[in-house]
Amino acid sequence: MERLSRYKKLIGPMTLRVEKDTEETTISLDCLFSENPLPDSLIATELVFLVHLVRLATREQINPLFVSSSSSWFKRSDYAAYFGIKPSVGNKHQLRING
Repeated sequence: MERLSRYKKLIGPMTLRVEKDTEETTISLDCLFSENPLPDSLIATELVFLVHLVRLATREQINPLFVSSSSSWFKRSDYAAYFGIKPSVGNKHQLRING
């Protein structure tokens, strides 16, 4: 995740911040340019991609402890089914996993 975070700015107009402590890892998405918010479709795609990447890397069905976004897309039940938890509506685009 740290390597992806380092190069994310080259892929799109966003930053990926990874914060780790002894029990949890928090991954946050932000727009590189604050005057233009990230599109809902990009937020949804990125958060689903990040969870999928964690599952591929661990070869386990890892479910996030917390998913938050201002995107209205996350009100759909298929996102809750994919993540294994109901996403929260908030100002930050982030997910939290064990480890």
